[in-house]
Order: sequence, then C-alpha cells, then structure tokens
Amino acid sequence: MENATLSVVLRVQTPLHLAVITDRSDIVRRLLEAGASPNAADRHGQTCFHVAVKSGSVDCLKTLIDHSTRSPDVDAMSYDGMCFIIIIVYNLQS
Repeated sequence: MENATLSVVLRVQTPLHLAVITDRSDIVRRLLEAGASPNAADRHGQTCFHVAVKSGSVDCLKTLIDHSTRSPDVDAMSYDGMCFIIIIVYNLQS
C-alpha cells in the first residue's frame, strides 16, 4: 500500500516539486545537478518556480535560479493563469 501511495504522489508532482514544497534546498540542488527540470509543470500547471514563490521558500527559489542549467520560463502560466513573476508582484503588494 505504501508504494501505491508514493506512485500516486509522484504522478501529481515531480520529486523537484516535492523538494521545493518541503523547503529542502539541498535536495533541490542535487536534483537540478542530476538534470531535473524546474520548468516541468505539476497537475496545476505550476513549475517549481511557481511553487517556491507561492510557498515563500526564498532558499529554494535562489537554488533554482543559481543551480539550474535551464533558464526559468517566465511566461509559463499555471492553470489559474498566473506566471510566477505576477505572483511575486502580488505578494509584494500584500
């Protein structure tokens, strides 16, 4: 049963998403070094950049930017129509 639960979770979000959600910048760095894509979307259309910004994980966001071999897709829209730059601006105004 435990493996079935893990399988369902991994279909919903990538290991990189899960590392960002749990604020584990050390794991984020290792996954990026192993080739994980920070621009992959989860079931809500959110990239890891979206997740880091929404959760307020500054360390993970910095790690995503500093250690990614891919540039952030700043135009990537989640399914609710938000790009992560707009989320940053919105959070600054709150």
